Amino acid sequence: MKKQVVEIAACLGDNVKVTLNDLLLEVNSFNDYVDLYLGANRSRKDPLPRLKDKWEIFVSLSKDKFQQKHMWVFVNCVIDHPVFDWLKETLILPESSFGSECKLSKDILKKDDANKAGGKESRFYTLVITKGDSAKTLVVMPGKRR
Repeated sequence: MKKQVVEIAACLGDNVKVTLNDLLLEVNSFNDYVDLYLGANRSRKDPLPRLKDKWEIFVSLSKDKFQQKHMWVFVNCVIDHPVFDWLKETLILPESSFGSECKLSKDILKKDDANKAGGKESRFYTLVITKGDSAKTLVVMPGKRR
């Protein structure tokens, strides 16, 4: 439950003070939330420009000592009338019902839809983001697609 309280604090901003077990949370913005995960390991300092007042997106490569980099993608979105699974952990509302649309520049992110994304079996799959088509070949195995 702590994770959900921290996420709520990040979405509410400076106007509301959120405490958990009598401790004031110092997470008052989307940027503060990103810092919880990345801290000084960000490759960029600011989120991408806000889209239609409903979408905030932060994309960063980790800065670690090793050659392998990891891409972090954080999304903060206001969704009109959200619908969740019975555990309140997974948004099950179809994208077409979000009430807004997020269109990123092709330079930022290229998307190939997964065959079973959004279906009954989607929980068995992992989102993989690669930089370039050659990197994609390392994770997409011909003949193994579901």
